Amino acid sequence: MVKEDKSKEEKGPEEREESEETKETKEKKEKEEGAEGEASPQQASGGGLWGALGVSMVANVVQNTTKKVVSGTLDSLEYVGKKTMDVLAEGDPGYKKTKHIIEVAGQRSHLSQALREAKEEAEKRAKEAEEEEAHRKANFGIMFDEFQGLAHLEALEMLSNQSEGKVQAVLSALSGEEQEELKAELIQVKEAFKLEDVVEEEAEGQEVQEFAKTVTELLFELHIGMSPDKLNKAQTDALEYLTQSEKDLEEGETKDPQDLHTAAIQMLAELTAKSIHQFLKAAELILMQKDPEKTPLERAQTLTKLTSALCEEVSVLSNKYCVCLNTAVSKAEKPDDFSHLITNVYLEASNSASYIQDAFQLLLPIIQESCIQTKNLALSAFQKHL
Repeated sequence: MVKEDKSKEEKGPEEREESEETKETKEKKEKEEGAEGEASPQQASGGGLWGALGVSMVANVVQNTTKKVVSGTLDSLEYVGKKTMDVLAEGDPGYKKTKHIIEVAGQRSHLSQALREAKEEAEKRAKEAEEEEAHRKANFGIMFDEFQGLAHLEALEMLSNQSEGKVQAVLSALSGEEQEELKAELIQVKEAFKLEDVVEEEAEGQEVQEFAKTVTELLFELHIGMSPDKLNKAQTDALEYLTQSEKDLEEGETKDPQDLHTAAIQMLAELTAKSIHQFLKAAELILMQKDPEKTPLERAQTLTKLTSALCEEVSVLSNKYCVCLNTAVSKAEKPDDFSHLITNVYLEASNSASYIQDAFQLLLPIIQESCIQTKNLALSAFQKHL
């Protein structure tokens, strides 16, 4: 104890100050550490959002860096792979052959698919073309035009308009008794152009008239040197097809209703076109003749009878075709699918008769012009005898 006291006493004032400063420094450190320990829970609780954002940003940076590394690695592998294949190809000639075989095999599979698709497309187009052709043949207007019916009708309209213009010009130039006389004759011709109603009887038990004989005799009465060969042939062909179809059905054979319908429409179109062509030729020949043996009134009456005969033949043939068509429809698997075809034939038969009658009316101005020509010829002959 005496030694320790002595040692303390021996320490100077400077040493004592240093020891006191060391103690103070230690106490400050302890306080700071205690303060940090108390503040850390607050930081953990108050700075959670900023901590999460920091983690997310770090994760994105890591992810992008990983993608770049992977992408760069793949590019490097691809480049190395290509170089390796090039080196192998240079050292192994068989490699190119093997590669070619593989490529050709792949092309063959694509080629077969292309050929299959081309075949299907061709079949589809062929079917559409076939349907379009079937529709075209079963259309009255289209077939009428194909048989030159529309061209004949237009030519007849031109002649009729020209003749009507001449008749009106002559009537305007005349006056008084001469004009009244001419008007009376023209009215007589017009009255002769009135058609009697064509009686449409039931097709059952109805006999086909002797069409060729009737038409030939009526044309002979016109005295214009014209024969109805084309018209008679069209009627004969239609009748032969109808007779054969009726015979086949009676023997138990089946007939496609669509084929019978098409044949009926073509028959009506051809018969109508040939009838109008007959009117056109008659008009041209009547205007060409300078000294007719028949009067215009007699010719008008003959043309009226001819038109009635043509309309009656259209009615008779269409009725018989419908009877045959009805029989074929009754034997079909689905009769309801074809019932409208019969109605269509009757409708087109009515249109056919209307076409013929309209063409006949176009002949009226032509016969009236021939009436004026006859008067002029008579006047010239009278003047020569004076």
